[in-house]
Amino acid sequence: MTVPAGKERAYVLFLSLLRAGVIHIAFCLVALVSIGFGHFLALTLGFVTIAVGTFAVVIDFARRASFRFSLSLLAAAMLVTAVNVA
Repeated sequence: MTVPAGKERAYVLFLSLLRAGVIHIAFCLVALVSIGFGHFLALTLGFVTIAVGTFAVVIDFARRASFRFSLSLLAAAMLVTAVNVA
């Protein structure tokens, strides 16, 4: 049984939106950890993390990429937040 082209595109769009949403939630969680437990410029770092994360997710979603750019920036934000919290 084959899937019609319109439904397949809708399914691919749904999965892309779901991946983008999960990655954006991860950026927000990293920012909340930074704001809650950070020592140096915690609030600024949190808001910058949210802004950069949103920008990266939008870029990857627009390019229809595999979200490698967003995931690499998420890993970098996690490392910076871990250093700031420790």
